[in-house]
Order: sequence, then C-alpha cells, then structure tokens
Amino acid sequence: MTYDFGDGSPTKTETSPTAYATHTYNKPGTYTITETVTDAGGHTATTSTKFTTAAPIPGTLVTVDGGTTPAGSAGLIQSAVTSLPNNSDQLLAATTSGKVELATGSGEGYTWQNWQTLSLPAGVKAKWVGIAGMPNGASQLITISSTGQLWHTVRNANGSWQTSGWGSPAGSTGFVRASITAMPNGSSQLVAITTSGVLMHNIRNANGSWQGWRPLPQPGVKIVDASIAGMPDGSSQILEVTSTGVMKHNLRNANGSWQKQGWGVPSGIGAVSAVSITSSSVFGSAAGTGESVMRIVNAAGAVVYAVRYPDGHWELEYGGTPMVESWGTPANITMTTQRADGKPVTFAVAED
Repeated sequence: MTYDFGDGSPTKTETSPTAYATHTYNKPGTYTITETVTDAGGHTATTSTKFTTAAPIPGTLVTVDGGTTPAGSAGLIQSAVTSLPNNSDQLLAATTSGKVELATGSGEGYTWQNWQTLSLPAGVKAKWVGIAGMPNGASQLITISSTGQLWHTVRNANGSWQTSGWGSPAGSTGFVRASITAMPNGSSQLVAITTSGVLMHNIRNANGSWQGWRPLPQPGVKIVDASIAGMPDGSSQILEVTSTGVMKHNLRNANGSWQKQGWGVPSGIGAVSAVSITSSSVFGSAAGTGESVMRIVNAAGAVVYAVRYPDGHWELEYGGTPMVESWGTPANITMTTQRADGKPVTFAVAED
C-alpha cells in the first residue's frame, strides 16, 4: 500500500496487511489523498479522497506541546510565556487593539485563570510583549509600543505590582521586537531588534539599575527575530534569525565575555522564520543540566524542536521532523523555562 498525501511530500509505503499511515500537513488546505494497493501478482488498484485540514482563525493562541489556552485567546498578535519556581506559569499577550493581557496558570499549562487587561502608560498601544519569571517568584514584563518604545514593569511574587508602574529604560526607542530572560542572581537580560535590524543587549541588575543598551554588531546582517535564555551557570544564550532566514546562536559567559567563535550557524535546520530558546532550568533545580531547548518555526511554518547540550553539540529532536499540530502556521512562538516537573510549555499565535 502506497499513500500519496497530495502536498508534495514523499509517499509512504506499508506492507503489513493491517498497515495504516498517518500524515501531518504543514499548512491548512484541501488535499487529495491517493492510496495504491499492489498484490503479490503485481495487480494494482487505486482510490482517492479529499481531506480538508482544520486551522484556527488567525490571531488565535494555540498550544504546541499540549495543555490548554485561557478562554478568549483570540484577537492576538503575539504572546510570551514564563514559568516560576513554584511551577506556575504566566502568559502575556498583545492584542490587535494594542492592549496587554495577562493570564496565570498551573498544571503544566492545563489550568488557566481568565485574561486580565493590564494598565499601560497613557497613549501606549502594545505591539510586542515579553515576560521573565524570576528566582524570587516575581516576574518582569516588557512591551514595545506602536511607536517603537520599550517599557518594563515588575509583578511581585504576591501578585502586586511595583509602585513606580511601567518605566522605559534610557535609549529604549526604535525597537520592533524584544525578549527578556531571568538570571540566577536576580538580574534579567534583554535583547531587542531595532527598526534597521540591529540586535541590542541590555541588563537590568538585581538592584533595579540598568546597564544600558549595547549593540551586538554584525555588519551587513539584518536581524528579524531573536530570543534569549538565562542559564543556571550565569551565562546566557541568544538565538537570532536573519532577514535571509538563517538561524544563528551565540553565548555570553557569566563574566560578561562572549564565546570566542562568535555567532555560529547550527547545521541541518534550514530556513527559519521565528525562534524561541529556554534553559533546562534557570532556577537550579535537579532537572537543570545546563542544556538549552529550542522551538524553531521553519520557512514552511512548521515547528522543529532542537537541543543544545552543555558540550556545545546540537541535536534535532525527532530527527528534525517538523512537529506540526492542527493549528496552522504560527506567526511567532514562545515557551516557558523547562521546570522541575516536566517539559516546557509552548504557545504560538496562528496566522494565515
């Protein structure tokens, strides 16, 4: 029995009398599935049927690694998620109307409270968000406004907010995307992409002061997406995507120096449109081994899983086979820190 799934993918052949085949489509649509049966004498028979995939409405939040989404998770343009030392989760989203909404959850992404709309500075409309769960149980939130200004605030471990509200670190203008991560010493690190495609780096120290934005220059390279992850040893790792679809990786050591080889390009991944990176555990739990875990959206809109081990070697999980669910093409992707109680929880926002 040979199966052609009508999307240009390789055919599948099975020989067992009880055989069947499964297939996941990279993009929603209607496809013709054709099965050809050949007996021992070489005689063939063919049949076909139409299959239409299911896909959510663009702007819908979808779960990639299992779990559920909060009720009313629609009308979004981007999301960010984090975990806390008590294994709870916080999910942040920017809506099409420019609002920032927060939902808290537990149970490895299966139980969520309703979305709550956060107050933003007067006149600010959000177009991008980021969130980092801190070792002390607090979380730090960022948003980029429609005018390109980055804002930052802190939600305390008890659910209250810092009294000063949202603040904008010096020089936080002209940005289109940003990512924030927690560090074991209570500081946080951020990367942000300017309108001209330059990647910038900043540190918020544990005492609340800021290092200031510093460019990570790459002459002739324009960056379109980036993600940062704090590691248990105090280092941080950055993934970026260039305008030509190349995914690159770098490592900042705990002492502030950068890996000698600079930006590297992992092999076997191909063209990429969006990335998310997290550590195995920034909180120093028993599960923390110093490896980083990635979710990568490839050029076809499928999600590929990858791991970078402490010795520097890479592994594409499932042999690099895209792990695509029934939710269609993701516009962006985000995942929690891998916690002591299990794998990361990953979310994406569906697009056309």
